[in-house]
Amino acid sequence: MEKIDKEELLRYIDECFDKISDKNDILEIIAMDDNNDPIKSTIRDRQLNLDYTGLFGSLLMKARRAVRLIDANDQLVEVRVRTKKHETFITPDIYVTFITVQNPIDKI
Repeated sequence: MEKIDKEELLRYIDECFDKISDKNDILEIIAMDDNNDPIKSTIRDRQLNLDYTGLFGSLLMKARRAVRLIDANDQLVEVRVRTKKHETFITPDIYVTFITVQNPIDKI
């Protein structure tokens, strides 16, 4: 993995936020680092950010471990968690992990 400086990382995150927020029904977006610390978020409450990144970061780590147990050559691309009210996508990226919360979209 190629290292980038902080300024480039923030520019990259801003670009990703713009692309994600262009989609319909997006409620919240969080970018977190490898330590599950929020880097940027649309959620203003710091504690809620920490709750989201801590819980979803833990889920991501467990999902990665499960994928490796099933097939050591496979790689986790995304985790989707859906409830009646919301749908959350946890998307690991080269530099950061994005958590996106949206209204569920039914294709029925």
